Amino acid sequence: MCIRDSDKFDWYLLEHSAMAAENSDVVSLIHKMRELKISRFINDNPEPDDDYGFAKPRLSVVLTNEEGQQFYLSAGERAGTETYVKVMNEPAVHASLNSDIRDLTKGLNDLRAKRFTQVSVAEISALNLLDASESIEIVRKDDYWLFGEEIVDASLIEQFIDLFNETEIFSFHSIEEKSDHGLQYEPQREFTFTVNGEARRYIIGDVEGANLSLLHNDEIFVVNSEIIKTMEEITLRISNMVKEKSHTIGSDSDAATINYQKVIPLGD
Repeated sequence: MCIRDSDKFDWYLLEHSAMAAENSDVVSLIHKMRELKISRFINDNPEPDDDYGFAKPRLSVVLTNEEGQQFYLSAGERAGTETYVKVMNEPAVHASLNSDIRDLTKGLNDLRAKRFTQVSVAEISALNLLDASESIEIVRKDDYWLFGEEIVDASLIEQFIDLFNETEIFSFHSIEEKSDHGLQYEPQREFTFTVNGEARRYIIGDVEGANLSLLHNDEIFVVNSEIIKTMEEITLRISNMVKEKSHTIGSDSDAATINYQKVIPLGD
């Protein structure tokens, strides 16, 4: 079941108040319901004993407008390539094609938003990256991103955040399936956003071609693996920055010279 936020014109799933619905999928469902075609007229005045499967309907879809008026559709038994249907409280029984009824049959995950909760750069105070044995914390201070005392190129961090916000979720899976996604062991790779004081942790599992498994809040998501490449690039740039720091002692002097790169360039 979905509810529409009248201010933002967004849809949310009532079963999960914090779970956004995919607006286009909800609108498409409403459109298909309104355009549902009758393939055959069955019975305008069925007898009380002629149930047609509506005592336990296979599907019920209810639309409610802002005035509280409702329009609903019930799908009963199948009859070959057709399914018996009724609208509102009308007694008439009609039939529609099974394929059209299947288009109206949606589960929770079918209507969920195919993006993660969006992250705003302005709301992030830290980004933590774990890649194998290397752990990196990048902290946002004023208008700068800092690794220790070194300034990290903001465009690289923003590129990672933008890519995260744009990452499409291909499928949703239960945490009980973690062994199927390489998530049954101690995390070797992960990233965490600290957003308004709240840590949002994403543990990285298997990468298979263009697919990447992520564990977040006891649920597994299969997404595009492109995001892992940007994370690896950030980690590599910072690792190189640390290695580029050199401490040399001049042969004719006891003075120490420290060379380091203050800003990590985005390109070569």
